[in-house]
Amino acid sequence: MPGRTVGPAVAVLCALAVPWMAAAATSVAEFESGQLTGVQTATSVAGYRGSGYVTGFDQDGDAVEVRVVVPREGVHEVRVRYNSPFGEKGYELTVDGVPLGGMLGRTGPAEWAEWP
Repeated sequence: MPGRTVGPAVAVLCALAVPWMAAAATSVAEFESGQLTGVQTATSVAGYRGSGYVTGFDQDGDAVEVRVVVPREGVHEVRVRYNSPFGEKGYELTVDGVPLGGMLGRTGPAEWAEWP
């Protein structure tokens, strides 16, 4: 999400089976460490980073929430690495209370993609 100015706190709510990375070189948050709702962690698909990934997004309301505090105001980039072999998945990213949403495309069964 290049070009968005945010305050010192960033909240992320995202229904994805992936880890994500903030643009600051040392800021990385792994979704498997977030608040899981109706989903679980797994390690069976090779190529993930961190301790695993979040999977099981098959019901309305399934989600993972990761809250990140950035050290200062400014422009920050958010990147999401994901695997979605069963079709597109919707996401919602909330930055300083402003929701943004869209769809992540389908990947191959053992393929990891990066958004944006």
